[in-house]
Amino acid sequence: MLEHGGTLNQRKSHVKHYLFDNPEPPVYSRPMIDIMKTVISHIPAIALAEILGRTRQVLYLWDRVPAEHVLKIEAATGGKVDRHALRPDLYPEEAAEGGR
Repeated sequence: MLEHGGTLNQRKSHVKHYLFDNPEPPVYSRPMIDIMKTVISHIPAIALAEILGRTRQVLYLWDRVPAEHVLKIEAATGGKVDRHALRPDLYPEEAAEGGR
């Protein structure tokens, strides 16, 4: 069994189905990629991934930063990337300035 469940053949079958039978490939959010590049400029991806308990590859696959990681990323960058930049839907500009 693999760490994430299923045998190797089951996993290969799932990947093959996703890559070849999926009519629409995933769309990666360009703004999110730019935000993650900014974050990575302040802290190495491997260090950030370790802090968040994720793999560094996953950081670039997010459509948006999961809510539970926003404050951790802000702290890891020493506030250089603030919560509003990461999730403006959760932390409006005025709340980001006054909420610290």
